[in-house]
Amino acid sequence: MILWLCLFFRPAAAIDINDHLLLELQGGERIEGWYLKTTDQAIVLSVPSTGRATTVPFGVLKAVTINDAPMTLDAFRAELSSEWSKELAWRADPPPHPQPGVVAVSGIFLAGTGHGMLNEWSMGVPMILVDAGFMSVVTIEAAGKGTGRADIFFTAVLLSSIFKAYAVTDGHRRAKRRRERLGLVGR
Repeated sequence: MILWLCLFFRPAAAIDINDHLLLELQGGERIEGWYLKTTDQAIVLSVPSTGRATTVPFGVLKAVTINDAPMTLDAFRAELSSEWSKELAWRADPPPHPQPGVVAVSGIFLAGTGHGMLNEWSMGVPMILVDAGFMSVVTIEAAGKGTGRADIFFTAVLLSSIFKAYAVTDGHRRAKRRRERLGLVGR
């Protein structure tokens, strides 16, 4: 309750991806868009009116509004400097970044293993446990040691396939995005 009241009376200043920004520039122009990332000397926005990403240098900023709350330029620059420092630290010690195809193929054998390769265990472990359970039921039924009911066998196969399909596509997407962020596309 106290946190809600603090956020209600004083909006959180931490900038996050897809925050709505309204930038007023020195020449009087205004750019409205969504925060994507920061660089060492500029901010990158997704501008819906143009349908493209736009880079705005810090030196041309006159006023800033984040999520309909005005922010001082000094506080805004400090926030962006903090974000840039986090990005540089992430690049200096990046998480595992295997090829997307390797991550996807590992998810075919056991859902969640590709997420494990990416060191995203909070998503990987539940998928591994559930898929291993379904695969165990399939194995027991196929060996003739289970109930002998075909519906249980096919239901377990179907559910395992659904988990595997999700693991393959999500793992591939995450690995691809991570490699793009590290600038390893095509390598």
